[in-house]
Amino acid sequence: MSLADMKRRKKEREEAANRPKANWFQATTEGVKVRFLQELDEGSPNYNAENGLGIVAVERVSPYDFKRRAVDTLESEGKSYPEEWHKEGQTTGVDKNGEKYTGGWRQRTNFYITVLAERDGKTQTEILSRNFNNSFVDDLIEIAEEDGTITDQTFVIKKRGSGTQTTWTLKPSRDGELEIGDAKAYDLEQVALRHVPYDQQPAYFDMLPSGDVPTKKVSEAAAQPKAQEEEW
Repeated sequence: MSLADMKRRKKEREEAANRPKANWFQATTEGVKVRFLQELDEGSPNYNAENGLGIVAVERVSPYDFKRRAVDTLESEGKSYPEEWHKEGQTTGVDKNGEKYTGGWRQRTNFYITVLAERDGKTQTEILSRNFNNSFVDDLIEIAEEDGTITDQTFVIKKRGSGTQTTWTLKPSRDGELEIGDAKAYDLEQVALRHVPYDQQPAYFDMLPSGDVPTKKVSEAAAQPKAQEEEW
């Protein structure tokens, strides 16, 4: 790791320390009881302007470190560092580090919403996130369309399978309702999303978890067939 990388890493940690903190939802095989604190549409009879809505965001994720996720700037700035490498990878079949390109730089459309979750008999607000093209989101949209609201009852979310085959199920709870009380939703734009300007994207997306920057190396990746990465 170079001195410049060390300074960049230190600056990122300082910025992270000042970012709003949040609990992130994790489904379990046993099931987690939840109440949604945000609706999907302002026209819902239970819409609460203070809590706002769940959101959908087009993002990019570093193929070197899944924690490095940021809102895509292709539309807002007309350019995107990950998009440049995505096009390059599609054309050559090789990623910028010389390995076979599997689509890691592509756009990902993700869904975020605040829930009140019960764990070990206690409740806390958490941010639930899923790929927008996931069946879980389809089920939630269907409930919102049929009932007009998703915040008026308690659900149980269970995890099935593992790895890329993991799915979440969503069913009404048969074991009592969770009381919302004074629980408030997160400001998802501020807490769940990260905005990185184009000129800062190379430094942000290229860093490995170790703090190092990937180095290009000789590879026979171009001669290998392309693999389709599973959706998150």
